[in-house]
Amino acid sequence: MPAAQPYHAFGLNVLSEIAMPHWVAGRAPWDVTAQWGAVPPELTGAARLRDVCWVRGETCLLNLPHLGRLLVEAGSRLTAESAAGAAPAAMPTLIAGTGMAAVLYQRGHLCLHASAVAKDGRAILITGNSGAGKSTLATALLRAGYEFLSDDVCVLRARDDGSFEIVPSYPSLRLCDDSCEALAVPAHARQPDP
Repeated sequence: MPAAQPYHAFGLNVLSEIAMPHWVAGRAPWDVTAQWGAVPPELTGAARLRDVCWVRGETCLLNLPHLGRLLVEAGSRLTAESAAGAAPAAMPTLIAGTGMAAVLYQRGHLCLHASAVAKDGRAILITGNSGAGKSTLATALLRAGYEFLSDDVCVLRARDDGSFEIVPSYPSLRLCDDSCEALAVPAHARQPDP
């Protein structure tokens, strides 16, 4: 079993057995732990959302046959099981996206499928379906002087005055190959697809 490493993402400190290559170092106390382990293929008595997600109370199960299964409990624990033959980047990608969105939702945060950038103290959220170009547009805005906040999962936290702030994710954007070529992103800076 690999040694657990400390990470920080989405405003949380995570102690994880699963290597998260794009996350920055974190420190105790731990808000979330992530570990390898056996994960059931479905949750008994749970509501099924689409074909890949089951929810029961503070437990969420994600089952993506080509990637693996991820169990998220009480906003503080992730248990991961990779699918046979899954790419090494598959589980970190699942955790960094949908897995952390489930953790944050269980912790009472509003999570949007969006990228976010900021300039002059104001944020811009870019929403759309998968593959619509959220990350591509965010990259173009970064090159125009905007500050990076989040990619793919955007977390909003309510302030005391009723307004919202964006919780920065981790410093990484996922771009498809044609976007990388159009934006002249060097090969060494690209993230592999799971």
